[in-house]
Amino acid sequence: MRRGPRDGPKVWHNPDVLVPRRHPIVRRAEPEAPREIVPEDPIPPPAPSSRRQVVRTPGKIVSQPPPLDDKAIERERLLDKLRVAEGRQAITRAANELKKAGHQPAPDDQVSFLQLLEHTDESVVQSAIEELGRILTLEPVKRFTVLESRLRRLEELADDPATQASARRLRRQATGRETS
Repeated sequence: MRRGPRDGPKVWHNPDVLVPRRHPIVRRAEPEAPREIVPEDPIPPPAPSSRRQVVRTPGKIVSQPPPLDDKAIERERLLDKLRVAEGRQAITRAANELKKAGHQPAPDDQVSFLQLLEHTDESVVQSAIEELGRILTLEPVKRFTVLESRLRRLEELADDPATQASARRLRRQATGRETS
């Protein structure tokens, strides 16, 4: 049997596909009396003596920040590339590009130093651990689970025992179990 255009959807039991039916207009038993439209009296203007005198003061002129130079734009582009890089190779490549261009992450840039924990060069990782330790004394951790997993990996898999010890110390500092 062929379906016509008014037969509705083929899958009638699926609430996502079924179009809701239109309900007929419910009419009241007693017709409502027509309302009379009464124009409202316009509000009389206040007396001249009650008006406040508005004193205009000169506004503050705010200029736009100076346009960024090419070097600052390049630095931001490279930092963004480092922040969004995924995987050890991509992070290493982005960090090396940043260093080659002569830039460094800002001293309080927690996300960039967190990314540098994935660098393949352990000297870069060691300096990132030191910077993160300094940052975490001033402000709380932004991405705790990522930091903890990367530090745990460094504790177990780093080649240098000093890097393993630094990662262990920073992980304890981040979790609040600092031991002296």
